Amino acid sequence: MRKIITILFAGVLLVSFAACGGSKKDEKSEQATETTEVKADPEAEAVDAEKALKDFESYVERYAEIIKKMKAGDVSIAGEYSQLSQQKKQYDADLARYEAGFDAAQKQRWEDARTKLNGAVKSLSEKK
Repeated sequence: MRKIITILFAGVLLVSFAACGGSKKDEKSEQATETTEVKADPEAEAVDAEKALKDFESYVERYAEIIKKMKAGDVSIAGEYSQLSQQKKQYDADLARYEAGFDAAQKQRWEDARTKLNGAVKSLSEKK
């Protein structure tokens, strides 16, 4: 029964990621649109980028905890999992907007968070 639940959650996870993903073409046209906007204060942009990155790191931590609960067979987290899946789309959009302005440390933190998120997703399919 646990394997079936795990497989179902993994399927839902894959579908949610596929639904949230966009093509590179869409991202480039979105970035081109953003560059035509009036540039905001660079200092304010840096603060917003840092906040978006911290929020994403918190999101990844919550997501990893949900995955652990899913692997343990806890189905009571389905609602929270659904909310987190919805939030990913917003985080992707926010971070894509700020990515070009990240300094080296922020880029590394973003990469580390994405690696942790991918590891959590992959762990669903691994045997105990």
